[in-house]
Amino acid sequence: MFITRLSILGLKLAASLWLLISAQASATENTSEVDSLLRVNKEEMKEVRDALTQLLFLTPANCGRMLVRPSSAPEHAVAVYSRHNSAYYVSATAASTSVWLALDKRQQAISEIKVKRWDARIPPSTALAIKSLWKSSLDHVGDTNLAPYSLEPLDATIVEFSLRAKGQRRVGELPPEPGKHMTDLEQIGLLLSEYAKSPKAQRSLLAEKIERDANELLKQMRERKREDVSL
Repeated sequence: MFITRLSILGLKLAASLWLLISAQASATENTSEVDSLLRVNKEEMKEVRDALTQLLFLTPANCGRMLVRPSSAPEHAVAVYSRHNSAYYVSATAASTSVWLALDKRQQAISEIKVKRWDARIPPSTALAIKSLWKSSLDHVGDTNLAPYSLEPLDATIVEFSLRAKGQRRVGELPPEPGKHMTDLEQIGLLLSEYAKSPKAQRSLLAEKIERDANELLKQMRERKREDVSL
């Protein structure tokens, strides 16, 4: 009986220890995630930034832009914009080769890099949902010190979000380990790129999904902000 009680006590202690270790691991994992965009130093890697702007930023971005900078694959971007508020468009662009590597190794002149471009009209309500989401995300850009890392990591992709309004370009980038909201933001950007490349017959359903996802994410972000303020 005494041995049985010791065995039960040992099992309880082991279970408690396991729960404690699991909780600590979960806490460590959660603190490594950053669920907001990080501030960008626009002077870092300025030559690369200027080249990407020249090659991929072929339209305005008064409703939002996402730029994807892989460590070794070609860069690509997508922008949502309007002209005189009469019609809204999505424009996706992609370099034929890595601009960063071309500059780093001086193997190819920027003028020799080809760019593919896809354009499509998008419903005004979808474009304005994107604009509201991008604006809200850029209104709460965090300090880069929350998750320091090189602007040009060897094994990571840098994803930047920007919005141009009133002559100013606001920009933020995904943290190395983005939380759920920032992961969802990136997925919406990728859907926009898919939309621009899709046949016209498929765009209606895609636009509905993009608008629905953007509005839902914006709602979740606003709810989290209210919760943070109330703490």
